[in-house]
This record gives sequence, C-alpha cells and structure tokens, in this order.
Amino acid sequence: MYFELLLYNVKTPANVGSIYRLAHQFDCKKIYTYRSSLPSKTNTYRIERRVDVVALDSMDFLKDFGTIKIAVETGGTHVNPLAMLPKILVDSGMLIAVGNESLGISEEHLKLFDYIYTLRAVKQESYNVSHALAIALYSMFNDYGWR
Repeated sequence: MYFELLLYNVKTPANVGSIYRLAHQFDCKKIYTYRSSLPSKTNTYRIERRVDVVALDSMDFLKDFGTIKIAVETGGTHVNPLAMLPKILVDSGMLIAVGNESLGISEEHLKLFDYIYTLRAVKQESYNVSHALAIALYSMFNDYGWR
C-alpha cells in the first residue's frame, strides 16, 4: 500500500515527531509539511533520514495531485472512505492529511480533498492529532486488509 502524508499547520514539535514515527511505522513513502513545526529531536529516531520530508509553501500542489486525497478530521460519525473505493484505486496510492491541533484543516483547503475520513467522537469531539492519525491509519489498514 503506497501512501504519502501531509501535516497541515501542525504546531507542536512533539506531535510532529510522533507523526513522523507513526508514518514510518505504517511505511509512508513521503511526508509533506505545510506551515508545520519541525519535530522535536528526541522522539523521531531520525525518521527524516528514512522518509522524504518536503516543506510546502502553498497547498496548490493538491489541485493536480494524481492520487486519492483524504483528510482526517474528528467529530461526527466514523466514515472510512476506503471501504467504498475499489481496491485497485486504493492500491494505486493516496495522500492522507492531518490538520492543526486546534483548528484542523481550513474549509478552503478541505475542498481540495476527495474524501474526509471522520473519526467518531466517543465522549468529546477532540483527539490529539497524532492519536487521530494512529486511529485512522490502523482502522484503514485493518478494515481494508492492508498488510
């Protein structure tokens, strides 16, 4: 399964570091950052040496991005868009994005995504951004049978 990751305005260095480690664990091929902090140096295990990290100046690259684009958001009902997609389409690759710890991804930029993966809120409509990504990736991989 080929996927790339976008960190959208993620500000906490510890969250960025945790996301780098998580991306590597799930075999992410590339990490894009947009207005995000650098990871704290103590918790990345130098993942940036193993996974390409590209800092973006704008979100315009999404307009012509060639694969499925999925934004991970919290609140609402759990929707796994991959369950609705043909396996061949999913296997061709995708971009998965997580947003700012407080604000998520702006409405303007959410319109550039093909699907929004919504995590169901259990008690409160909030998850730590790295935890939200972990839940989404595990669910996507588990539900879709990726190994």
